[in-house]
Amino acid sequence: MASLTRKTLQAPVLRKEAVPCPALGGDVVVRMLRLSERLALLDRLRADAGARYAQMAELLAVSVIDAETGAALMNAEEWDLWAAEHWDEAVAILEVAKSLSGFDAEAVEKN
Repeated sequence: MASLTRKTLQAPVLRKEAVPCPALGGDVVVRMLRLSERLALLDRLRADAGARYAQMAELLAVSVIDAETGAALMNAEEWDLWAAEHWDEAVAILEVAKSLSGFDAEAVEKN
């Protein structure tokens, strides 16, 4: 196997997935978290296990992006309010966000 060099190394790309969301009028784009984002979220979960559900909205805020600009589609407070009315769709989006970023339900629950 050949040794890697900076010239031969392919730039990493965050994986993305479109998730159907009729309540928002189309598909939302969910991206995986960067390492720093994932570790920061895990730190907040460990520091305040009672705020686990607030971190769900944070995960949506960081991982659900505008398909054109890559900016956050909504902030955590907006996701929190939206999910109150659209629970099933929020959970479906959240499951994709967790899967793309390597969070499984058991690992998040233990932390």
